[in-house]
Amino acid sequence: MLIFTDLDGSLLDHDGYSYGGARPALDRIRRLSVPLVFVTSKTRAEVERLQGEMGLREPFITENGGGIFFPAEYRNFRIPGGVERGGKTLIRLGRHYPEIRRFVEERKGRFGIRGAGDLSVEDLVEITGLTPEEARLAKQREFTEPFLLADGAQLALLGEEARAAGLEIV
Repeated sequence: MLIFTDLDGSLLDHDGYSYGGARPALDRIRRLSVPLVFVTSKTRAEVERLQGEMGLREPFITENGGGIFFPAEYRNFRIPGGVERGGKTLIRLGRHYPEIRRFVEERKGRFGIRGAGDLSVEDLVEITGLTPEEARLAKQREFTEPFLLADGAQLALLGEEARAAGLEIV
């Protein structure tokens, strides 16, 4: 048995992003030794912090499927094609972050696009309501770039350019 879960609004409540309401289920999952795999738009740094708080050591999928991370020596699995990164084995499914940033940088002037990499921690706190520590972790991108667009009417054109570059806007 294996359980996959989203985080925001699923395992974590909508208001305070707390997992307190899920604690009885989490305790049962732990007692039964069922792997609980997070599938999220959050970064590896955000997930590692959350797993640490929850006392979990399980695989997880970050940044909308950009990467799958397995803890080192996880259940004696051998992960073919994975690369070691920060004590975990990574299976990369997304593009490298510098490629994504290059795409954003090249289109800033025409589209008025501002990516997470352009925003300060303070900007992210103001825009998202995250704490400064949460915003710092959210900025540690590896595969994706959340962004703001000055004119939403240009989203379709930006999407066409993204597809032509082998990228997708979600």
